[in-house]
Amino acid sequence: LYRYRGLLNGRVKMAMGHLKLDQIKPMHLLDFYRNLQENGIRADGKEGGLSNKTIQHYHRVLSAVFSDAVRWGMIKENPCSRVSPPKPERKEMNCLDEKAIQMFMKCLSRENIKYRAIIELFLVTGCRRGEIAALQWGNIDLEKGIIHIKQAAVYTPETGIIIKQPKTPSSIRKIKLPSTTTELLKIYRKYWIEEKLKTGDLWQKEEREMLGNAWQDPEWVFTTWNGCIMHPDTYTDIFKKFIKKHNLPNIRLHDLRHTAATLLIHAGLNIRAVARRLGHANANVTLGIYAHALESADEAAANVIEGYIKNQKPTQSNQA
Repeated sequence: LYRYRGLLNGRVKMAMGHLKLDQIKPMHLLDFYRNLQENGIRADGKEGGLSNKTIQHYHRVLSAVFSDAVRWGMIKENPCSRVSPPKPERKEMNCLDEKAIQMFMKCLSRENIKYRAIIELFLVTGCRRGEIAALQWGNIDLEKGIIHIKQAAVYTPETGIIIKQPKTPSSIRKIKLPSTTTELLKIYRKYWIEEKLKTGDLWQKEEREMLGNAWQDPEWVFTTWNGCIMHPDTYTDIFKKFIKKHNLPNIRLHDLRHTAATLLIHAGLNIRAVARRLGHANANVTLGIYAHALESADEAAANVIEGYIKNQKPTQSNQA
């Protein structure tokens, strides 16, 4: 909602805010999209226009506005239905290969326990940033090695950090952890408790004073020094510093999600199982995003089969 309001109150309002709904025609939209592609339009000062993906976002929110206007009888037709915005460029995802992961984990082993737990959890679960940020100790079964994804943290300047339902209903899921990660979290849990005891009365002080007897420690898994939930952007900053410090491949935090999915696909895991682990609405979403990884895995499978065929010794009947 915050994102859509920003789009509408920004460039859309400047370009078409003077027009009434029924005055906006497909040509207005085409001119608007062309303008968004022009050099110099970017607010960050970078060369070129807005990406096709961003222009798709504008098209989507405008189409939603006009669809409501049609449904409410304010206009007869949605002008967006007659316009095709530029198609987003399909970029190949940055993923760590097996060799890079070995170096990655070696460097990670030299970090403090908190950073190790954060980054390894992203890699082995493929979770979204907001899902990790909203984790509470009550969501983790350290005996069975399972985390329960039930919520996500989101930040907007209007609301601050809020806890909401995950991206889709299918995002509410259970994820089995590798035993090594479970052991790491057990060690981190002890560290977390020690830090809480050291902080004493300053732990969640503002929240305690504001809520009084109603206050209950939410026990966020990853917190600020005084027990408050960490800003989602902090995870990105931690990861950027880690990558730079160890001169590792320049990937984004979200690319750990892609890496996890690609590793599972190459390991031969059923695509539906991969979709469930990632929290995708259905397997078709996973198929669309990871088509390249699936093609690569299929090629590897063909090579395996070819190896079996080549090594198969002819039987006596075949020789005959």
